[in-house]
Amino acid sequence: MGGLPEIITALERGAIQAGFANPPQTSRAKKLGMRQLFDLNTLGVDLQQTCVTVTTKYMRERRPVVKGFLQAYAEGLHRFIADRDFSIQVMKKYLRIDDKDILDDAYKFYSEKLEKIPYPTLKGIKFIIDEMAERNPQAKKASPESFVDLSVLQEIEQSGFFTQLWKN
Repeated sequence: MGGLPEIITALERGAIQAGFANPPQTSRAKKLGMRQLFDLNTLGVDLQQTCVTVTTKYMRERRPVVKGFLQAYAEGLHRFIADRDFSIQVMKKYLRIDDKDILDDAYKFYSEKLEKIPYPTLKGIKFIIDEMAERNPQAKKASPESFVDLSVLQEIEQSGFFTQLWKN
């Protein structure tokens, strides 16, 4: 099927009857006359939106690189939230969308979802595990904590980096 843009295209062409979407695709779907059946964000479920993933070996051998990347990632999140006009221009360029309403909707959606400190949500990971357990009972044995290493983010937080970043 592809990604979220392809889901809207498949809906438009009648290849599928329903699908998931986030902005900017939700705005595009509305403009095409499609109706939203429900909004996952209103269900009170913690969802793991995005994550940074590295192997245990990479983390062990290149921890300073991971730390630097996470700091740069956090600076990018800060810039996205703090500089709306810049963020809209970046989305316009890389999403190749000129429609101001669609860009505004996408910015509003994502700027409200982003966390100032990009910790993964253990409840969100548990939700994924629980869903997988319906098809694979072995998944019930997994704990959310076994999938994450929070030590680098905790180290960065303890250094005062996030406090300083968001002070401005």
